[in-house]
This record gives sequence, structure tokens and C-alpha cells, in this order.
Amino acid sequence: MILFIILIPIYSVAGESEWIWYNGHDLRFEYPSNWGLIDTSTGVVLGINDSFALSITMHKEGCYPLSQHPQLMDLMLKLWNKQMDGTPDGGPITQYVETNTGPYSTGIELYKNPDQSLICELHGYTAKNVTVTFALANWNKGDQKNILDLARIMKSLNVTLSGNHTSFI
Repeated sequence: MILFIILIPIYSVAGESEWIWYNGHDLRFEYPSNWGLIDTSTGVVLGINDSFALSITMHKEGCYPLSQHPQLMDLMLKLWNKQMDGTPDGGPITQYVETNTGPYSTGIELYKNPDQSLICELHGYTAKNVTVTFALANWNKGDQKNILDLARIMKSLNVTLSGNHTSFI
């Protein structure tokens, strides 16, 4: 007599969120359906209030040159710094590079008491003459899932320009 044991992996997807598409402000990207989303006049803020907030804004004035990125990054970090509860753990770490689509910059600032992190990014799209800014205020620095979700959002981002445009500051 031969006894066959078949093991079927059982897992729950209750913790997994489905991803849905956002279309607006000439931006198209996917984000987890369990996140909240607020449309503003220039972009969107999405996330979970007690964990993190991600702001995505398209600047239609034009593609900011790399020489202006340090000033813009400094402004973004100072504006979002007001949202953080902790004290800065040193100065921000910034990087500015030119890519084949346009200038790209990132700034990361860590906070202590409590542990938090702030990530700001600027990505210029020279072919479309726009710059898109991302700011992620993460109130739980150790949460790597938020960082992975952010990477997926940014990978899915498409910038499209249609019709007449209003300049936003």
C-alpha cells in the first residue's frame, strides 16, 4: 500500500493590497488600493495617516536644470521637515545626477526620537519639459514595505501632456 501525501501551500492574501491606477494631473501610476488619496491643485498626496504620506506633484513650468536642484531639494526638505515629529539625526544626504531622461536628485534625512525618515526626489523630464517631485514622509523608518511600494509607484509612473496647461508653482 502506497500512501500519497499532497501538500498544498495555503496562504492568505488578506494582508496584500490590490493595486489600482491613478490618472490625473497628466500623471498615471499605480498605487495600493488600501491607501488614501487626496487630489490637490498640483498633484496628489497618498498614504496612511499614522504611517506615512507620499506627495507627487508635476511642475509644469518647465524642466528644472540640474543647477537648480540643490535649492529645490533644500526647499522640499524644509517644507516636509515640519511634518516630522523627531529630531534630525544629522544633515540630509543628497545626490544630483543627469540621466538620459533629464536631471534627477534625491535627498534622504533620518530622524530620531522617534525613528522616522524623509525622502524627497526631483525628476526632470526634458522631452516633456516638466519636473515631477516626490516627497515621502515615513513615520516608521524601519518599514521597508513602504519603500518597496514607493519603488513600484515610481516605476509605473508615466507623464503625459495633453491639451492646454496652466502653470503651477
